[in-house]
Amino acid sequence: MKPKIVFLDEYSLSNADLSRVRAMGEYSSYYNTLPAEIVERVGDAEIVITNKVPFSRETMMALPNLRLICVAATGVNIIDLEAAAELGIDVRNAAGYSTESVTETTIGA
Repeated sequence: MKPKIVFLDEYSLSNADLSRVRAMGEYSSYYNTLPAEIVERVGDAEIVITNKVPFSRETMMALPNLRLICVAATGVNIIDLEAAAELGIDVRNAAGYSTESVTETTIGA
């Protein structure tokens, strides 16, 4: 059975091709999501993708099926990592994002 996946702020990827992500499960997305809308929109999903939408302890506690938060950026400061660990929710970010451009900027500076 494929997992339910919710992307809370798809606008942040500027119309990127997400067909491979969509194919991984029962996918739904929102252009943008306010913190007060998270619990209703995520519902019983197991996977959430976010870029700028924060996840507090209270929010995660209200989502018992949530198992993975994917941050579509490098920083994870929008996630209460301590609460996620305590609740058994994995948090992943965009590893390797801009590695080449940072290297090029450093060398070229």
